[in-house]
Amino acid sequence: TAADDRRNPYRHRGAGFALAPELLATSLLAVGPPGAGKTGRLVRPVLESLCLQALTGRTAVVAVGASGAQLAPDGFFDVVIRIGRPDSAHDLDLYGGTTDPDEAAGILA
Repeated sequence: TAADDRRNPYRHRGAGFALAPELLATSLLAVGPPGAGKTGRLVRPVLESLCLQALTGRTAVVAVGASGAQLAPDGFFDVVIRIGRPDSAHDLDLYGGTTDPDEAAGILA
């Protein structure tokens, strides 16, 4: 629901919104100040919907969030990567095992 705030156009204040599953299959970028409700009111419901679709084989989900964002319980995902955490079962090496930035760029490309 759009915030009932003077900064929003009057006709949009308090209005609900919905996103079609086929639209969510492309991408989504939510921008707003900290504490605006992006995670709880937008990201979590969208992520839950996508995870349900993933269970039926209709989509694949990659969710990236800040440390402590609590997007969903870890059990919702097949793999949880916690970058830089030695206690994590999985990690992400952006350099692909090399120490040369140019070689890493070639691997990523």
